[in-house]
Amino acid sequence: MGYYMRYISSDANDITFAWLDEILRKLDREYSIEHGTGRKLAELRYAGNLYGDIEINRPGDGLFDDEMKELLDGIGGFTAPGKGVVEETLTKARTLVALQVLIAGKGY
Repeated sequence: MGYYMRYISSDANDITFAWLDEILRKLDREYSIEHGTGRKLAELRYAGNLYGDIEINRPGDGLFDDEMKELLDGIGGFTAPGKGVVEETLTKARTLVALQVLIAGKGY
């Protein structure tokens, strides 16, 4: 059990597990992203301990499109000043990184 965090990017750069690993290791060498060949998920580890599962989704893979539609539908009734920026980010999104944060000792 755990909870999900989603990171949405409209940047043209390709976000990969290797890139995420490099960035996190620059912050702290104890971080690692472990991704086996042919797997869609990677593991987020710190000091060897498992803290979460990461999935990277892109337009056309089904899950990405469903998530973006759900998020856009979710802000449909809002009138807040920042709504336009949020809509623009969601419509221009190129990558969705989903992190399932695992609760310590609870496993999957």
